[in-house]
Amino acid sequence: MNHSKIAVRYAKALLEFASEQKQIESVARDVHFLQSFLIESPELQWIINSPIVRPSEKANIFTKLFQTSVQAETLTFLLLVIKNGRETSIPDMLRDFLSIMRKRAGIQFAHFSSPVAISAKTLEEVKAFTESYFKTKVELSASVKTELLGGFTLQVEDQLLDASIRTKLKTIQQSLLKA
Repeated sequence: MNHSKIAVRYAKALLEFASEQKQIESVARDVHFLQSFLIESPELQWIINSPIVRPSEKANIFTKLFQTSVQAETLTFLLLVIKNGRETSIPDMLRDFLSIMRKRAGIQFAHFSSPVAISAKTLEEVKAFTESYFKTKVELSASVKTELLGGFTLQVEDQLLDASIRTKLKTIQQSLLKA
């Protein structure tokens, strides 16, 4: 079976379960936390993907790591995924959960990149601009990409607004090479 289909099915099941328990917001916070934890922990990624580590050991590790930091519903879901031998799809399940949740709430994901860190106030202004420009609610994340040299990029779903110095310099370079 295709891993993406598995991830979507489990993500939908988690969303339905969280909805029934009236825990969507807290489970969503847990999912954000788990995504960040996985990104920052290559060791945990290795454990998840390792065929050498037995499922019971993986379940014990997850329980010890997360029983005090995530909702019981979220931990139960993770342990069920491990029990069913689908733990390698956990990162995809987390991503798909947030995507489905945003879609149901009419929220689009946006990512803002700039060559320097920006303040929380400026990030709120970017969010307000994005919401008014695209006429939708937005969940905004930000990152620093020094290779942009200046300016910014703003990606909303599949649309990219590129106002970076790097892109402007490339455009100038290409026009000079053609001339």
